[in-house]
Amino acid sequence: MGQVMGFNADAAGFQSARDMVTQMAESESAQLAGMARFMASQGLDARLRARDWTGFARRYNGPSYWKNAYDVKLKSAFEKFSSGISRDLRARAAQGALLFLGYNPGDPDGVLGQNTRRAIAAFRADAHLAAGDALDDAVFEAIMSRAGLAGG
Repeated sequence: MGQVMGFNADAAGFQSARDMVTQMAESESAQLAGMARFMASQGLDARLRARDWTGFARRYNGPSYWKNAYDVKLKSAFEKFSSGISRDLRARAAQGALLFLGYNPGDPDGVLGQNTRRAIAAFRADAHLAAGDALDDAVFEAIMSRAGLAGG
C-alpha cells in the first residue's frame, strides 16, 4: 500500500489523523480507499492513468525520487501486475503469513510460483502435514493459525 502522512488525513478523506489511523488499522480496504482519495486529491491519479511514472514519483516521493528509483519500481510493478497472470488474494494472504513465519515465499503477489510452493512444502513438513506443495484449505488454515491469523 501507499503511505499517507497524518497531515494529509483530510486529503485522504478522513476526519483527522487519528480517524485515518483507526480506519486504516481496521482493513486493507480502508487503506486502499484512503490512498485512492489522497491520490485523486493531489492529481496523482491522472499521472498513473498516463503511465507517467517519473511525474508520479516526483510528485509523490519528492524531488529526490530518483535516489530510490521509485519511477523504475512503479513501472516494474505495473508491468508485473498487468501481465495477465491471475492473482489470488488467498494465496497472497498465505504468502504474507509464510513470510511472517520465516519461510521464503518470495513477493506476496498472489501467484503460487516455485518459491511459494517450496515455502508451503517446508511449512507442511515442519507442521507434520502431508507432503506436498499445494495450498489446500487445511494447509491455508494451518498457515494462518500458526501466524495468529486464524480464520484467514
